[in-house]
Amino acid sequence: MFGVKLFKKTAAKNNRKNTMKAMILAAGFGKRLGDLTRDIPKPLIEIKGKALIDYHIEKLISAGFSSVSINVHYLANKIIDHVQSKFSGKIELIFSHEENILGTVEGCIRELQVMVKRTY
Repeated sequence: MFGVKLFKKTAAKNNRKNTMKAMILAAGFGKRLGDLTRDIPKPLIEIKGKALIDYHIEKLISAGFSSVSINVHYLANKIIDHVQSKFSGKIELIFSHEENILGTVEGCIRELQVMVKRTY
């Protein structure tokens, strides 16, 4: 397949009937940000004191999404630890680790395949 391993899933505490699912691509190296992303993955770069990924997940929760799948690669554990500490129990969190970095299109295709497989 694409060399992606699904390795963490955290269910939200509330049992919503809503089944809207989202996907956040967070596997990239963030090379265009230079030294900013040497030790911090791009999704955790802070703007106005908040990590970029937090803005996205908060919007998904407020829009009624029940699940978010996040692909990770570069400094994956930092992203996973951060997201789980802030959003566990508020929305279902699914992390897929790309063992070998995929491009945007391949990452989207893989995530959609995982979502469809879990749904049916």
